[in-house]
Amino acid sequence: MMEIGVRFKLVIAFIVLNRAYVWSSNDNNDISIRLTVLEDMLTEMESIVRETGVKVQKAGDKVQDTEELLKRDFSRLEYSTERKTRKHFRRIMKEVRKELKHDSNLLNEMIHSIEQINLRMVDNQTTDLTDTDDGLERMNHQVETNVHQDIAHTEESRILFKAVTLNKRRYSDGETIIFPDVITNTGDGYNPRNGLFVTPLAGTYYFTVQLYILKGRALDIGIYVNDECIAWVRLSPREDSCENLAVVANLNLGDVVYVKQILTSLSDSYKVDSNKFFNTFSGVYIR
Repeated sequence: MMEIGVRFKLVIAFIVLNRAYVWSSNDNNDISIRLTVLEDMLTEMESIVRETGVKVQKAGDKVQDTEELLKRDFSRLEYSTERKTRKHFRRIMKEVRKELKHDSNLLNEMIHSIEQINLRMVDNQTTDLTDTDDGLERMNHQVETNVHQDIAHTEESRILFKAVTLNKRRYSDGETIIFPDVITNTGDGYNPRNGLFVTPLAGTYYFTVQLYILKGRALDIGIYVNDECIAWVRLSPREDSCENLAVVANLNLGDVVYVKQILTSLSDSYKVDSNKFFNTFSGVYIR
């Protein structure tokens, strides 16, 4: 290709020089000479073109040969890849069959173990039926015994009382307030003559006191256990009203509970001539 380009440039140069010469001279002999030279150069160019065509043909043949080689190589590569793929697939299938066989053996062992367990369970259930009947009978007897004991204990532990009204309008400081009218006294713990409640059982108790206080009075009231005050309230209502005091206490067997006036205004403080339920003292055994 480089040779063709050089020769083509020489021809162009010759043509340009020839035209320049024609413009400067009109001699017919010179024209003939130049035409001869030009024909020779064209002949040489045709030869070069033919040689170039031959080279192009050879190059095309080489390209075709290369294409055929590539096709054969691709076929061999495709065949080789297919063989490798099949080989890999066969190896995987072999491993899968091996794992499936192992899993199948494990499954058979598990089934056998389950069957043995079921057989033992049936034997044990057959053996236990008699024991179960005896156990149920013992359980029923124990339940009945427990129920009777719970009922007896419940009856014994039902301790509660409620006493109402007051026997006078004024009490001295430190005096026990007595509620003489008994509404209920389960367990016989409350004494209406002295206003004392003696615990029949040890446990937790709940006590409430309600007093109808006249307006303008001022007094302190307390709930006592033995000689100790466990609840204290100061009452000084602006109007006649019922005032309350409550407490929860853990007590021992035989403790004495009562209501005491701690401090007063030295005048009639309680209203006693109306509804008897205005003034109450009550208690209940919780547990």
